[in-house]
Amino acid sequence: MVTENCRLITDFRRMTLVIFQKLRASRRMTLMQLRCLLVGLDDPYIKPVRVALNTMAIRCEYVTYNSAAERVQKGRYEAIVLLYDGSPSAADLVQRIRSGVSNRDSVVFLLSTPEANATACRVRANFFMSPPITEQTVITTFKAAYGLLVRSRSRWHREPVTGTAYLNLGLVKNVPATILNLSQGGVSLSCSQILRPQQTLLIRFGLPGTAELLCMSGIVIWTRADGSAGVRFAEVSQPAQKVLRDWVEERLELAKVYANFREKTGTTAQTASAL
Repeated sequence: MVTENCRLITDFRRMTLVIFQKLRASRRMTLMQLRCLLVGLDDPYIKPVRVALNTMAIRCEYVTYNSAAERVQKGRYEAIVLLYDGSPSAADLVQRIRSGVSNRDSVVFLLSTPEANATACRVRANFFMSPPITEQTVITTFKAAYGLLVRSRSRWHREPVTGTAYLNLGLVKNVPATILNLSQGGVSLSCSQILRPQQTLLIRFGLPGTAELLCMSGIVIWTRADGSAGVRFAEVSQPAQKVLRDWVEERLELAKVYANFREKTGTTAQTASAL
């Protein structure tokens, strides 16, 4: 009887572990899925674009030009597809995207109507698609943008971590702070010392899971009443940039993104570390 109970407990623990691992994998795949914003697309353009993006496992959202400005300000997308009909709406939106923060590194695709095709080059897009637009046209163009898309994802990914950083705040040195999450461009942390927006500081921390020790200047972007703050790295050396980029891409498991993209599109491309 005791042996049977032990076996049932062992089986239950094993089953629980398998379920947990599947849930974790599912969360990772959702995290790694590339996102695309479709702006102003209507018939006959919307269907081939949606089908092509679905084939490539790219999640897409649709908005009109009237609501696009708010969406690109609040959301983050690796790709943005705009319909260009000759009006200034597309050029104005691209200008807003490039001058903003959330999506300034997004890859912009311009899909022009037959009437506006001659002037499409006036819009500062990364890639252009001319009519007729087919599923294969979209897939081929996105395959050409493959490396830019996945690299765009890694730039804004924030990895939750637990670690200690030390801040130099003018005359106050070596103030300890707890790292909450880390990205290529900055860090969120919690500090007992009061920080102010636009305050400059020097931050020093060990990169979690590695033997790397990084030291760089930063600017406080936001603060909260609970003592947490967001710091944007201001001056980062080339070696430190590479270390941070490689660390983020490893944590994001970009190799799986590349593998998934290649499986869906048949793309043969460089590895994440080689881009």
